Amino acid sequence: MAKNTVNCYQNNVAWLYLLTAWGNWSGSRIGTEYKAAWPLVTASCDIRPMLSDADGETVDRAVGRLKHFDPLGYDIVVAYYKGKASCRAIGQELGKPTYTI
Repeated sequence: MAKNTVNCYQNNVAWLYLLTAWGNWSGSRIGTEYKAAWPLVTASCDIRPMLSDADGETVDRAVGRLKHFDPLGYDIVVAYYKGKASCRAIGQELGKPTYTI
């Protein structure tokens, strides 16, 4: 692999991790009005990526800004990472092939 391809791949993996962790973080914050103590107490077998509140809020603001530039992209990101909808379900809802999501 070329160096640029490897760097691009690593950046994509980092973004996927952040968005997955953000989806888990935002799901754990529903119905709470107080910040969680970090680290969150989770089951010892829970291996889902999570974020601290500060990091979660940072990613949340970035995702929120996406809504102004690409409302459909925002809806897809929220449905997939926060709502845990599958690419197939999102594609069917939009009337598009799964590989375009």
